[in-house]
Amino acid sequence: MSHTSTVFNQLLDFLPRYDFECFVKQYNADKYTKKLNCWQQLLCLIYAQATGKESLRDIETSLKVHHQRWYHLGLETVAKSTLSDANRSRPHEIFERLFYEILGRCKNVSVNKPFKFDSPVYLLDGSVISLCLSLCPWSKYGQTKGGLKIHNLLSLDRQLPEIIVLAEQKISELEIAESIDWSRFSDSWLIFDRGYYKYCWWNSLNQNNIKFVTRLRSGTNYCVLGQLTSAMPENTDGVIKDERIALFGEAGLEDYPQDLRLITYRDPKTKKVYQFITNDFQEVPETIAQLYKERWQIELFFKWIKQNLVIKSFLGTSKNAVLTQIWIAMIYLLLIAYIKHQTGTKLSLLELSRVITSAFLSPLTLIDLLNLNPKTATSTIARASPRSQLTLC
Repeated sequence: MSHTSTVFNQLLDFLPRYDFECFVKQYNADKYTKKLNCWQQLLCLIYAQATGKESLRDIETSLKVHHQRWYHLGLETVAKSTLSDANRSRPHEIFERLFYEILGRCKNVSVNKPFKFDSPVYLLDGSVISLCLSLCPWSKYGQTKGGLKIHNLLSLDRQLPEIIVLAEQKISELEIAESIDWSRFSDSWLIFDRGYYKYCWWNSLNQNNIKFVTRLRSGTNYCVLGQLTSAMPENTDGVIKDERIALFGEAGLEDYPQDLRLITYRDPKTKKVYQFITNDFQEVPETIAQLYKERWQIELFFKWIKQNLVIKSFLGTSKNAVLTQIWIAMIYLLLIAYIKHQTGTKLSLLELSRVITSAFLSPLTLIDLLNLNPKTATSTIARASPRSQLTLC
């Protein structure tokens, strides 16, 4: 009888283990390790992400139940105290490095461009992960709150992060944005909300040949230099005004001396009026409005990871443990996305993650798994699983 490795084994084939071991050596992370090395820690936490385990005890119990499967991965039972120590003490940077190594490979996959631009389009935003202040005092924000913020530069074309920055909530979005080397993104589009309203930063984007789109903040001092298209009545759906403007006032003149474009747009569905600012004067105003509308994709991204990855409850309370868990959650996301692109499956990321979760330790090939009829998938997976795997845990 031919042997088929589990879905988990096949998922691990996408991990660049050699590169990971190099990162471990660079940080000397396995020094004095006796029971659980960094690779085994990674396996445990990917398993926790895939199966939705939210506590160390759940992981420990599940490993005991499936010990025969884990034995072939070089891992037997793992005590929750051992995993807890590893999460607290092993530098999270090795998992961050692994994330970017995998991300580099994901960039080679095909893209689905929503706009016919030669230039890539990026969305920039941040989202808060709330933490219990009494358990995570390092995350203090204000007087009574604790939190960590995930800052994300999302590729609209690939629907994958280009940059992820994990920072304490007290660090502003603008501080993170200003710390990024934007020269790497020359000849691209950047879409962001009014949380990044700083003229000198806009100017740096302009100098790096980055076209940006954001919304006008109330109280902005500007003067109209001329109309780029004929103005329409205010009750008109779509573009009402398309104007060339200049910022004035001490901050405007000094920090952004170039002209800008202001587009007033009335949404045909909601009838709400928006005002968009951009440094682009080439695209038609409807395209600029549609570009900003695509910013919703980054909101959907944050919503997806919070609902489908284990990043709202944590296996440890130290800063290192929290960051480690989030980085490994992001690694798992990349693995799922990579499989989706490589196999050409029509399943959504959510559907794909659910299928993989249901058959994680089953001896099925990924191709067979993705070809299952959703109506009969559960029974097929159950037949492929050994009796010991039927235990609910």
